[in-house]
Amino acid sequence: MKRRFIFVLAALLILSGCGGDVVYYHGQAYDKAELSQETIEWLEWFNAMPEEDQDKISYVPPELWTGVYAQTEDAPGPEY
Repeated sequence: MKRRFIFVLAALLILSGCGGDVVYYHGQAYDKAELSQETIEWLEWFNAMPEEDQDKISYVPPELWTGVYAQTEDAPGPEY
């Protein structure tokens, strides 16, 4: 049963294009072809950590900001 599950999961990943060309950050997939080598290396380092250590990291590469900060906007200024 476990072997069948692994086979089905592998087939789904291959068919969906999520093989080795995708890296994840907080559940969001990023195409490696669209990221710098530095960001890919940072993501691999970050994802190798236990979750409790990940929570201590405050730095996020700018290339990943669009997924985190994309929906922010400036506050309205004062009216005169």
